[in-house]
Amino acid sequence: MTAQERKLQEMARDLFKSMWSEAQGAVSSTEKQVAAFVDRLVERGGASREEARRVGEDALQRLHKSGDEMSRFLDKRLETMSRLLRLPTRSEVDDLHKRVERVAKRIERLSAKIQ
Repeated sequence: MTAQERKLQEMARDLFKSMWSEAQGAVSSTEKQVAAFVDRLVERGGASREEARRVGEDALQRLHKSGDEMSRFLDKRLETMSRLLRLPTRSEVDDLHKRVERVAKRIERLSAKIQ
């Protein structure tokens, strides 16, 4: 891998870390806003505690579903970027690791036969 490819890899990793961090911050902020909204709804008498709780739970479920979708989206983008930079994927590295383990075991068996 060239120095330029390593630099691009580092930049891509930093970009995705930043995007992921910002997404998590947005989710956390939204959860707090939902909780505050539910509290205000109950305080103002717009809904019973139970109704407000259901509204809040529904909103949080939708939020988490959106978060899961964003996670899948980022995973796909990272995979695409990795391919463009000719970086191995996690599964490729795992497969290579398994192959190295098999070769190491073969070498050990052959070494034992020779001795």
